[in-house]
Amino acid sequence: MRRVLVAFVIGLAIGCLMIGRVDYLSLSTGVSVPLVWVLVGALLLLVFFMFFFHRKRYLYAFRCSSFLFFTVLGSVAFQLKYHHSQSDLSSLAGTHVVRGVVTKSPQRKTLSLAVEMQTLRGETFICYLNHDPVIANPVSEPNIGDTLLIFTKHGLNPSSFLADPTDEFAAYRRYLFLHEIVGTCYAESWSVKKGKPEGLMAVRRMLNNQLQQLRETALPIGERDELAVVMAMTTGNKSELSKELRNQYSRAGVSHVLALSGFHLSVIYVLLQFFLLSWVGTDKWRKVARGLSIIAIWAFVAIAGFPPSLVRAAIMFSILLLAQVVRRRVNSVDVLCVTVMVMLCLNPFMLLDVGLELSVLSMLGLLTMGTWLFEWWTVQRRKRGNEGWLKRMAGRVADFVVGSMITTMVCSVMTLPLVSYYFGIVPILSIGSNLVMSILATALMAVAVVWWMVSWQPLLSAWVGTGVMGIAALMNEVTSWFSSIDFAVIPWRANGWGVAMWYSLIVLLFMYGVRFLPTYGNGVGRRK
Repeated sequence: MRRVLVAFVIGLAIGCLMIGRVDYLSLSTGVSVPLVWVLVGALLLLVFFMFFFHRKRYLYAFRCSSFLFFTVLGSVAFQLKYHHSQSDLSSLAGTHVVRGVVTKSPQRKTLSLAVEMQTLRGETFICYLNHDPVIANPVSEPNIGDTLLIFTKHGLNPSSFLADPTDEFAAYRRYLFLHEIVGTCYAESWSVKKGKPEGLMAVRRMLNNQLQQLRETALPIGERDELAVVMAMTTGNKSELSKELRNQYSRAGVSHVLALSGFHLSVIYVLLQFFLLSWVGTDKWRKVARGLSIIAIWAFVAIAGFPPSLVRAAIMFSILLLAQVVRRRVNSVDVLCVTVMVMLCLNPFMLLDVGLELSVLSMLGLLTMGTWLFEWWTVQRRKRGNEGWLKRMAGRVADFVVGSMITTMVCSVMTLPLVSYYFGIVPILSIGSNLVMSILATALMAVAVVWWMVSWQPLLSAWVGTGVMGIAALMNEVTSWFSSIDFAVIPWRANGWGVAMWYSLIVLLFMYGVRFLPTYGNGVGRRK
């Protein structure tokens, strides 16, 4: 599976690099052979070796043909996705009157309302509506599931994968294109037709209405920044986060806590197991509890809007939990490869998603070297003995501290080149800040779940909300202190060659250094 994923990713990268240079799908059948026919030939060769040769001397040829097939498949998949997005873009080019359904909660800007809409043909775009918060009537504002008719004088401002580098909005246009948004427009006039959504959209609308009620209830309790942190960590809604607050968390090296990922799903899973009493039930009930947890996790992912990092974590959680239910042992690295392969097959553009790249690299480091380091620490600690409740308690505290340090160190090593390449900074104090924030973020998630559960009762909601806002305020204070230190970050932007050399060095060190490591439960190291 690992070779298949590597070949597929290489093919996606080739297809991405060739856009604007060579159009694979429109090559003539003259001197040049279309890549589609190469794909068909590689498939036939693969099937040929699979069914007619079973000896070891043909294994190398089979592997080569498999690698070639998935490389070509990845390249064609990226090209097909690009052409499909281009066709959606051309269908709305020059349009001045558009009717669509609101698919996400509108985001309030200074003097406008950003609304994500979907037309009847499936194209998605963002429209900015005239909106003055002083004189606006909340009843007339569009909500999820409503039909919106807009008129734009200048037409749609299209997104583009190959945006002009001189354009100051080139990065934003490319971001929209990769997220399958055909463009943006500014509405001079618009009208709303209230609708009754069904299915998942109805759940999102109900959640949005409850979110607005909690927002109105929480504002008197805490400041706007505290509420923004709570909303980002519980629902994935980061529209309330100010630019200053984002920079503050980024300089402290803990911006990942604001983006829904595997950490948040871990907290939710632990809380679900606690509320379902799986730790005191029978073996059959524990299997049922894991099945209910899988359903609840995917419901949360759907409500949050299927962000890539959360989808990756949910797929891995589902596979691991199903393996526990059927009592099968699985390799975590193979599970990660299957997860990434599924996501890239569904949407090849995810290869260029920064959040997914950072998430996968962090998880890969934790499943390999991070697991080995923690198991080495566990063996060393057990050699000293753990007799007595005081030593056991001290050992658990030490495990938490060392585990947090190992997690931060490994994730920093794996993501440092990309963080420097995309954001131009290197956080120095991330180990200390993550150690404190891991405790506070876990506490906030746990109390926030209770807050959502008692939101129907005003008095309880106010009491629990005070605790949630207090934890969020403490998180903001901690990140403010870390970010205010002069050497908190080092300004440095790596280039493409630097990133490639860094990861090549990591691969070489792991391939040759792992032979000299002792073997523990994760299988990393030499075999004894």
